[in-house]
Amino acid sequence: MKCYHLIFGQYLEKTIPIIIEQYSIAGILLIGAEEPNLSFLNVQKINLNPSSFNNPILLASAIINEIERVEITTRERIQVAIVGTNPLEILSLYMVAQSLNSSAYTIIENNIILLPPLNISKITGDELKILNHLSKAECVDSMGELVERLEWGKKENPNMIAKVAYCVRKLRSKKLIDTLKEGRTVQLKITDAGKQHVQLFGNGIVKLKEED
Repeated sequence: MKCYHLIFGQYLEKTIPIIIEQYSIAGILLIGAEEPNLSFLNVQKINLNPSSFNNPILLASAIINEIERVEITTRERIQVAIVGTNPLEILSLYMVAQSLNSSAYTIIENNIILLPPLNISKITGDELKILNHLSKAECVDSMGELVERLEWGKKENPNMIAKVAYCVRKLRSKKLIDTLKEGRTVQLKITDAGKQHVQLFGNGIVKLKEED
């Protein structure tokens, strides 16, 4: 299957011979560089300047928004070339690959090495709402307080409490929140991984899972 390959422009000249040797290419999605003199390739320009970003999450979000403007058929997949040494660029492309459900690779000594996906747990919209509230509050003192903060329904509604408790159990199993029992109450606190998921899912970089 022919694929588009997403790559930062400054690395294209050195990597394109290796990519062509290994893959059947539909085209190149080029980030932040002048279009090269490669008449034999279909080159699509991603119009943004990576150096104007200091946050990989925002850069990834901007790249994804630009990719959506490019005309690519549903039969053509995108593969992400993660090359170079810039940590911001590396992280942003890793996030883009995760969002697009694309394979990612790097190039070491002229060899293409496939990279594993990021360790990101899929979460639902309800789970994201809980993480959002905990990221703002840092900690809530009870499940009842969380239900009240979420404003999903009356605090006394047993169905609502059961729904929140179910989401909390799932988030805890994914190590996105911690729980601490204090007497008869259970304190809830977001973890660093939970905060990362708020940024990734809240900015639309990773798509939410369908509700259970």
